[in-house]
Amino acid sequence: SDLRTTITPQPDSPGLALPSWDTAQLAAGTRTYRIHTKNLKSARVRVKLLSSEDALRTLRAYAAVKPAGQDDRRGKPKAEELAAEGSLPWSLVPGKTILDRTWTFEGRLDVSCPIVLNWSELLGGPKTPGVLFVSTDGEPLASAVDSEDDGKRRLAQALVQLTDIGLSWKLNTAEPLLYAFSLESGE
Repeated sequence: SDLRTTITPQPDSPGLALPSWDTAQLAAGTRTYRIHTKNLKSARVRVKLLSSEDALRTLRAYAAVKPAGQDDRRGKPKAEELAAEGSLPWSLVPGKTILDRTWTFEGRLDVSCPIVLNWSELLGGPKTPGVLFVSTDGEPLASAVDSEDDGKRRLAQALVQLTDIGLSWKLNTAEPLLYAFSLESGE
């Protein structure tokens, strides 16, 4: 008997991912930020530089859109959970826009197309600190759309802090001890 079977591979669902919904990077470090894309026709990346006051307001608003039931003790929500639950409208986030660019891709299926942001280029200096709001959205490739959900635009957002400040703390029943120091010099 003939035991042949025809297998037709299906493309992966379109994807857009950031390293974390909130993260800190050493201001004197590699100063790059990698955005992962897959099966997208295009991806728009926008970045705002926030003042310290704007950063606090944005962090509070951003924490309010995280999925219900998540709290600091249970861990951070994943970027895709935030996008599914809600996001911050770009126009409501204060700050100065330092990047608004759309990348287009070749349309190859199941091929990762990373976007790498260089903070030194965007901020104008090799050790410039800052708090940044990153918002990305992507248009799925038509050939990768297998369901209604696959056809939806992808969205990912993150807060990124470039800093030289390190914190160490100890909590006890009498009082907290907080020590702030330079990560570059140790002082």
